[in-house]
Amino acid sequence: MKLGARLKKEREKRNWSQIYVSKKMGITNAVLSDYERGQRDPDKETLGKFAKLYEVSIDYLLGCTDIPFIPQ
Repeated sequence: MKLGARLKKEREKRNWSQIYVSKKMGITNAVLSDYERGQRDPDKETLGKFAKLYEVSIDYLLGCTDIPFIPQ
């Protein structure tokens, strides 16, 4: 699964709208839509914010693992 699909999956899993997430992230709805459709990729800082917001690892978002988070 690609980054955009994971971002969309995590948002929808929480029943959050794109508008809600874009406000939480400090980005426009259009930018979030581009991320979710794979039209553009977030920078490292934004990727970290997504991971924190969705409580998953960056590796999971990038598709390096199917495990959403690493237990501490």
